[in-house]
Amino acid sequence: MSSENAISDYLVVCSVDGTLLEAGYGIPRSNIDAIEQFLNRGGRFTFCTGRNSESVSKFIEWTPVSDPAVLCNGSFIFDFNKEKTLYSQPLKETITDVVAEVMDLFPHIGVEITVEPSVFVVRMNEQLQQRTTIQHLSYVLCALEDVRGNWNKVVFTGSSEELAPLEQYVQSKYKEGNQFSDFQYLRHDAESLEIISRGVHKGTGLRLLCDYLSIPKERVIAVGSSFSDIEMFSASGIRICVGNAPAELRYKMDLTVSSCLRGGVADVLNRFDDIVGNYKQLTLDTL
Repeated sequence: MSSENAISDYLVVCSVDGTLLEAGYGIPRSNIDAIEQFLNRGGRFTFCTGRNSESVSKFIEWTPVSDPAVLCNGSFIFDFNKEKTLYSQPLKETITDVVAEVMDLFPHIGVEITVEPSVFVVRMNEQLQQRTTIQHLSYVLCALEDVRGNWNKVVFTGSSEELAPLEQYVQSKYKEGNQFSDFQYLRHDAESLEIISRGVHKGTGLRLLCDYLSIPKERVIAVGSSFSDIEMFSASGIRICVGNAPAELRYKMDLTVSSCLRGGVADVLNRFDDIVGNYKQLTLDTL
């Protein structure tokens, strides 16, 4: 490898769900081995995810990181090696009014609140039970008024039929310029609607992290799998998605590797020298 492509000059940033691991299946052994070997070579690797620190800490022993991680979809940056919070963008206090209104009007919607590093469930439903079980999330079950501290994000859960009218409702309220307009609402999958601070996303978190680490955008390699990673890709120099990503997303990437469960992250780390040397000529078949 030439000096201009020194491994320590780059930062590989990886999404978690659908990229590093598949909830309900786990982390491919090839990914675990590749991360260990990459770090031993002096490589730099971390996460950019919607998960909170407590959730990520459950697998950080098998997939360690060299640098702080971007969590809660960009609203929280945490250094696992130093156990130190570097950045936190809590939701405005008006979020309690928003959640209370939603709970009153949509009684079947599950409600999960992240107050780093903890998760509080103020209303459980079938979809939230499945979510916490599959992701191995520890949580405190309590009333809304008993949630203390600065909230980092809120997740509403329900069937797609239940979430559709809720999504329409919050978007209509958002346009009215009331307390709902203090936040942004992200529909990442069919059974969840997430609330984070307005203007905050994986891209803003990654840019803050790179400024902190003095790493330029062109030396950031982002690996993801879904449209929730779009902002992360916008803050990176080399954009890579795993093979299970939607076709519309793969077409926009610089490179597509194997699927999550076939070790797509391992593909990236094992062929790092080729990727930074001439990534535009690589294809899925060559990896």
